[in-house]
Amino acid sequence: MSQEGVTTCSGVVSWENSAATFVPLVDSRLLNRCKKFGILLDCGTCSRQEIPFKMNTGPVPAAAQARFGTLVMVQLPITPMQPWFRTIRDLTAPFRWSDLFENPGPVELDIGAGRGLFTLNAALTHPDRNILAVEIDYREGRRAAERLKKRDLANARVIGGDVMVLLADVIPENSVDATHVYFPDPWWKPRHHKRRLFDTHFCDLLARVLKPGGQVHHWTDVADYFQMVTAAMDSHPEFSRSSAPEEREPEHDMDYQTSFERKKRKMGFPIYRALWQRH
Repeated sequence: MSQEGVTTCSGVVSWENSAATFVPLVDSRLLNRCKKFGILLDCGTCSRQEIPFKMNTGPVPAAAQARFGTLVMVQLPITPMQPWFRTIRDLTAPFRWSDLFENPGPVELDIGAGRGLFTLNAALTHPDRNILAVEIDYREGRRAAERLKKRDLANARVIGGDVMVLLADVIPENSVDATHVYFPDPWWKPRHHKRRLFDTHFCDLLARVLKPGGQVHHWTDVADYFQMVTAAMDSHPEFSRSSAPEEREPEHDMDYQTSFERKKRKMGFPIYRALWQRH
């Protein structure tokens, strides 16, 4: 069998090459670690849909067998989401923007789109622009795509996968008009700072895909992360700083840049904003 598993309320039973492994993980830990794989499976116990993980092979402990018995793996049918949601593996080479959008207008990237509030609003406000959301968490990406599907938007799409792969190997050079990176994971612990999105390599990839004059929009509520990003971008030879947009008062709950901005502003946190233009 392929690398799949069944999530129960108490743990996971998974299979690989007919060898099963029992992993007693609570749901939150499982999802935080493994949700990016994006395969929906039936719990078999409480009818919840969860997402499997990459497992290690080995026998199911006797105690686990006695407690949980035999669980049957059932892969649920996944509602087709194309063309609104695809994975990087679904894209054919050589990639062209016409593969995603009929409109030949400008293309903007929403990197780390989450549930897609910015993508949705930008697509509705600017029907002449094409908005591509990129989200490594397939479940969140599909939620964003569902919003687009409900409105039958032709100028917005979601790609599930690693944005570094997309920027380096898929998107043509000098073909993007703007990139939006709002509230990326700050990876708080010092030993995890190496996982932060913005570094020299990421800046190089942004410069690779952006057209001359293309823009990089960045917002965050984390002051030290903002300082790190501005240091990296300000020192990059391909970018120069422009005036960032002023904070505005939203007219309603859906009138924020992202759902994370809404959450943080309602909690009273300051939002740091910056804008750069490619030479």
